[in-house]
Amino acid sequence: FNLDPKYVSNIAKIAFPRKPEIKTPKLKFFLIEATIPPNSAIKKLKLLFSALALLYFVSASAYDFKVDGICYNNTSTSLKLTVSVASGEYSGSVTIPDSVTYNGNTYSVESIGYFAFSGCSRLTSVVIGNSVTSIDLLAFSHCSGLTSIEIPNSVTSIGYGAFSHCSGLTSVTIPNSVTSIGDYAFCDCSGLTSVTIPNSVESIGDWAFSGCSGLTSVTIPNSVTSIGGYAFDSCSGLTSVTIPNSVTNIGDHAFQNCSALTAPPELPEGVLSLLTAFQGCSNMQFLPDVPSTVTNMRYAFNGCTEATKAPSVIPANVTALESTFRNCVKIEGAIEIDADHLGAYNNCFYNAGRDGAGLVLTGNSSVLAELAATGTNGKVTVATA
Repeated sequence: FNLDPKYVSNIAKIAFPRKPEIKTPKLKFFLIEATIPPNSAIKKLKLLFSALALLYFVSASAYDFKVDGICYNNTSTSLKLTVSVASGEYSGSVTIPDSVTYNGNTYSVESIGYFAFSGCSRLTSVVIGNSVTSIDLLAFSHCSGLTSIEIPNSVTSIGYGAFSHCSGLTSVTIPNSVTSIGDYAFCDCSGLTSVTIPNSVESIGDWAFSGCSGLTSVTIPNSVTSIGGYAFDSCSGLTSVTIPNSVTNIGDHAFQNCSALTAPPELPEGVLSLLTAFQGCSNMQFLPDVPSTVTNMRYAFNGCTEATKAPSVIPANVTALESTFRNCVKIEGAIEIDADHLGAYNNCFYNAGRDGAGLVLTGNSSVLAELAATGTNGKVTVATA
């Protein structure tokens, strides 16, 4: 694997997409965060790879002890005896207890550790004890046979990639103790058809539900303030989304390629960016009204080929309209634009309105003629006085 050092920004937390084949000694893994050149479709991507896996040994065994078929690592402090579930070979149904006794000591089971069940394709169901507070990085990733998981009310965080690639998982109820859903948490859970997000969740991480092609509807509770980049990207079965007024951040590509989405969600005031938010939503029948707080609409509706109605007003705060309506071939009607503050608007109406009655731009700015000229088929004009 070759990575150009010009674009490496830092070495971040440990990560690895699948459980290592080497069982002993225990290894420490690392995540490289790389900045891809700005002309790339994905400007920032977390690259997982094994080239730096074998940096150093941290112990002579893969776990500290084993009780009733479950491996544990001792995480005790001077104040409390605790353990985390460690990586092992698991299959069938597994119940993680609240506590475990070993060598005369009783430990509270407080976390599902890094990679604990990762790659256990014969694991079918898991019941997690009420003492567990965190499900850590990639804990259940690639458990393709996992169909049922019970997450207790004690859990407050679901970590990076915790259930990623669990293709057999069909439904998940996230308890109301959880405050954050980590990056990639349920990424590529293609069998997931329903998910319950409670009012305790404040943020949904990048790529959290990306590739969940079986997911048909999502209601985001009014506790959520941030929806991460690519959070629901390529959820091709998604037909409805509800976004509450509490949301102030919609990440880049958040609902990109949700090809079954026919009606966009109502967008709340306070949102600043719609950068590529609905790009490739090819069955959306109309485009949403744009909140007055939005400043960036680059590629927001690029490729919404079935939409016939454009937003009636582009707010004065918007400074970027680059490729915003590109390939929206059916949109028609009038759009009021305060274009005096625009900085980027290349290809804003490229191929837009081709199959419709035409688009008419209204407003007082001299830039409107230049905006209309970004259209390529003569269907975008400026209203005459």
